[in-house]
Amino acid sequence: MSVKTVTTTAQWTGGTATKIRIGSHEFYMDQTKEQGGSDLGPAPVQYFLAAIAGCLSLVGRLVAKEMGITLNSMEFTTAGDIDFDGFSGKNPEVKSGLKSISVNLKVDSDAESKVLQQWLAVARKRCPVLDNLDNPTALPISVKLLLP
Repeated sequence: MSVKTVTTTAQWTGGTATKIRIGSHEFYMDQTKEQGGSDLGPAPVQYFLAAIAGCLSLVGRLVAKEMGITLNSMEFTTAGDIDFDGFSGKNPEVKSGLKSISVNLKVDSDAESKVLQQWLAVARKRCPVLDNLDNPTALPISVKLLLP
């Protein structure tokens, strides 16, 4: 078993913005101005949807190489339906997360449709982001209070 810990750090920077650091990368998550944010970066749910596409793209390329499939291009569109009354607290009965997620993938390849379906099934199974959606993952959250 070769387990590696993947770490990110985040710091709230005021308003609805959060600065994220991952290795040598730094970026912001925020809300749109319409949602009361500063629009310094995409919203967390948008990054989440992008993570699905990014992971499938990376794993899809790896699996295609292993299966001897030539991929000329892959284009992903991810979408999710969310009821803002849930996470805003307006309606505690409403699910705060995405109600549904869809992934549309356009693949340019010489491979037959049946082979591409097999490829996609393997890529989906090996995609860590989708694995965390398909299978419950423990998520303990600890808080350290900084007292004056």
